[in-house]
Amino acid sequence: MVGLRTLQDGILVTGSLSVDPEYPVEVLELMVQNLSSRRRTLRLANPFAMRGQDAAVAKSSRRPFAFQSGDAPEVALEPGETRTLRFLTGLASDPAVAQRLKLRFQTPQALEASRRAAAQSAVDKINYAGEMSAASYARWEPILSRLFTLPAARRSVLYTLSSASDIAAALELIQLSALWREQGVLSRLSFVVDIKDEKDRQRAETLLRGAATRVLPGWNAVAVSGIDVLSAAGLSRQSRSSLSRAAGVSLP
Repeated sequence: MVGLRTLQDGILVTGSLSVDPEYPVEVLELMVQNLSSRRRTLRLANPFAMRGQDAAVAKSSRRPFAFQSGDAPEVALEPGETRTLRFLTGLASDPAVAQRLKLRFQTPQALEASRRAAAQSAVDKINYAGEMSAASYARWEPILSRLFTLPAARRSVLYTLSSASDIAAALELIQLSALWREQGVLSRLSFVVDIKDEKDRQRAETLLRGAATRVLPGWNAVAVSGIDVLSAAGLSRQSRSSLSRAAGVSLP
């Protein structure tokens, strides 16, 4: 989910862009409020042109993001009036499929219900595969649910190890990651080892890199794609900030 906020001509616009995990559908929900003492009109061109990054650019440049007039209807607001607008876009192979998507997601609760159903289905498959004990399920199910609320490209985990006690959970996460990726829950897994004790740090890095390595026929050791093991000492502050921003979920 991407949040956004902007101000245009006395009208405050806040909202969020949600992506369904199973269907090629996006829902943009906006709350518009007339903060001025006069009647105002909000003109929308393509509401999906206003995404989180657009609002961020507008904020960084200290100028408001401006909608442009277009095919979408204008929204007239009386002084102090607040209205909620919802826009649905999707990708379909033919008009019949498009109509079914429209009917499925036409209510505000539909996207959330679809997301919950898809998340539960994936979690059930992962649990049924026998990869997770009851204790593991209790530990990781909330993380799975959080990942499923994100667009597929942002389903990544950044795990920072600060003590030797974090090693066991990190190794378990590597073990589970193959099935998670198979179910579309996880796109990338990154570990940052930030343990002060030198022996514990070296032990953690050795164990993690070993767990993230597969030995192929001929004794060829190959690193598993999608898993990074990084030493905090070798990362600049900017690099760590970039990792944090890119991660969908940061642990522990």
